[in-house]
Amino acid sequence: MQKRFKKKGGIVRSNSDTDLKEAVHKFVTNANEQRFSEFEHIVIIKYTGSQSLFVQTDIYHFDKPVTSLIKKMPKYRNETQQQAIKAEALTQMKLFETSYREYGGQSICPAIVYVDMEHNDIYMEMIGDEYKTFSFYYDEYFVKQNIDKITMSEVLIIYISCFIELYVVFKILHKDYHRENFLLSLTEFNYFGEKVRGRPIVIDFGYIEEVTKETSYPIENEDIIEYLTKMVGTEDIHRVYQFEYYMNELNMKSTYMTQQVVMYLEKRKKQTEVNRANFSAKVEHEFLPKIQEHNRILFDQIEKSLQEQQDKPTIQTKFPTYFKKKDEQKMP
Repeated sequence: MQKRFKKKGGIVRSNSDTDLKEAVHKFVTNANEQRFSEFEHIVIIKYTGSQSLFVQTDIYHFDKPVTSLIKKMPKYRNETQQQAIKAEALTQMKLFETSYREYGGQSICPAIVYVDMEHNDIYMEMIGDEYKTFSFYYDEYFVKQNIDKITMSEVLIIYISCFIELYVVFKILHKDYHRENFLLSLTEFNYFGEKVRGRPIVIDFGYIEEVTKETSYPIENEDIIEYLTKMVGTEDIHRVYQFEYYMNELNMKSTYMTQQVVMYLEKRKKQTEVNRANFSAKVEHEFLPKIQEHNRILFDQIEKSLQEQQDKPTIQTKFPTYFKKKDEQKMP
């Protein structure tokens, strides 16, 4: 008998049970698959389909079907990655809830739909189909010349601003913040409202550091490179060098960049207040509880999957006599 699935606020239900694994499998099996991006040890796969069993969380799309998922997968899998994948998933789930409340129904990272602990894969919702990495925009401007300098400058301003927001607002130093971990849609509404284009999201929270010191935004007459250097310290100075490199490529002076970032973050602050005024009741009493319920189910499934992996028999337990003889042969 075929199971019936119901969509319910980001939670997939099959009769009275929730089976995220089955829902993801059903979606990706019937979706178009493409390699979205790739870097060092990670590959991002994008799945686009119509048979969605999930609903979107963004206030502008809430309860509409998710038509795209992205999967973050390691190039080389091993069992030692599982605890790291769990920690990364929990960090992103917490950040999603915190930023969703902060921005009045939007977030700075995508919602996690499912974590495949057996293969160390993380599946995330894609709000729209227009998201591209910073690398894409970089190539479109510097290589293909398909976008103008103003647009590329906007992309860079948002890129730097998001790094600062993570640090100042959410107390996270993203220690792997590069142009493949930053996604941007220039057509989606963002938490700045309709007047400012560019809806950014950040991914890959496997290498972060919690910020414990007092933090503040840059001020207009401050050198942005000096500000960022003080912010991250000498250990992560290479993160600052990448920003400086892109600014030099666009002939953008450091003080001008500071002014643009300050303006951008000020608009965010004002629009956040508007979003809260318009959506806070729905966010707190309708949207967020559904998301939190989904995350609780997700956490339970991660724990269950980890336990199942630990309980699996190893080759040593399957052939104890063989390995006992091997160990005896090694003894002096």
